[in-house]
Amino acid sequence: MVFMTPPDAKVKDEVLDIFVQEIRNQFDDRLKQVILFGSRARRDHASDSDYDCLVVLDEVSATEFSKAINQLFRERQTGDYEFDLSLTEEEAREDIQLAERMVQAIKMYLTEEGVL
Repeated sequence: MVFMTPPDAKVKDEVLDIFVQEIRNQFDDRLKQVILFGSRARRDHASDSDYDCLVVLDEVSATEFSKAINQLFRERQTGDYEFDLSLTEEEAREDIQLAERMVQAIKMYLTEEGVL
């Protein structure tokens, strides 16, 4: 997976590369994109900063995604890094007000900081 920020800046990060590879292994061709945003995308992160990632999948239920991510974290739990996870739009719709705030914040972060 290639991570890019405008203009064509690449983000190389071993922890992120491992995460993306494990997501790819888990979901195969259903993985469409992984978008890094936040301080690591801006490259102004601290050594203990979390990873803000939007994982875009095709035809994966929230339950399947949640189980897979939880399993990956249990297998890889080192305590050294923290990932913020957003699940599916379906789950977000359960709380419309929260979803609206989340969508606006994510749009802002992705537009300003998005790394593909």
